Amino acid sequence: MFYESDEGGVFWLNTGTAEVERVADDVEAFNTLLREEVADEWLLPPLIEALIDAGKPCAEGECYTYVTLPIFVEGEYSVENLNPVSM
Repeated sequence: MFYESDEGGVFWLNTGTAEVERVADDVEAFNTLLREEVADEWLLPPLIEALIDAGKPCAEGECYTYVTLPIFVEGEYSVENLNPVSM
């Protein structure tokens, strides 16, 4: 999840590892970064494509959640470890 802080800056709350990282000074800088290769790390498009191909697309009002969080040794960024759920 990405959010803009009231104090300034755009932050990434990595819901898989429970880490928060400042990734940009403002929304404009964040949007510039999304057009670069870092978007693959943040948004994992190949994994999303694999989830859709595996019959796990998100419907409107859904997002993906982990079976086992990646913060744990058993948790992986894999099709088997993610499922769509209602937001």
